[in-house]
Amino acid sequence: MLTYLQANMGQIEPPIDPTIERSHEELDKEHQRQASGMNWIRAFDPATNTTTLWHNGGTGGCRSFLGITEGKKFGVVVLTHSANDVDHLSSEILEELVERLTCPQLGNQSMG
Repeated sequence: MLTYLQANMGQIEPPIDPTIERSHEELDKEHQRQASGMNWIRAFDPATNTTTLWHNGGTGGCRSFLGITEGKKFGVVVLTHSANDVDHLSSEILEELVERLTCPQLGNQSMG
């Protein structure tokens, strides 16, 4: 999953960016803050002013989440051996990365 994350962030040699970029394109706008593409959910987070591309899954008591910021600067993979949903936790981790690494003063406040 980390290799797949790296490919979606443009960090794989040889680069497969054109194909990956096409999979990230918005195909259906569900509402103002959320759209979908080729199996990706595109969600806008007003707290960080960032669009995140993500997908999740689950089967047989396991759950997964992979998300990246639209600019390919941040990404996260969460894999669990649990039937519990990890979407909220995963989104919070990604949001925290964005806040701490792009606006350090905001990241320090959230630790409060």
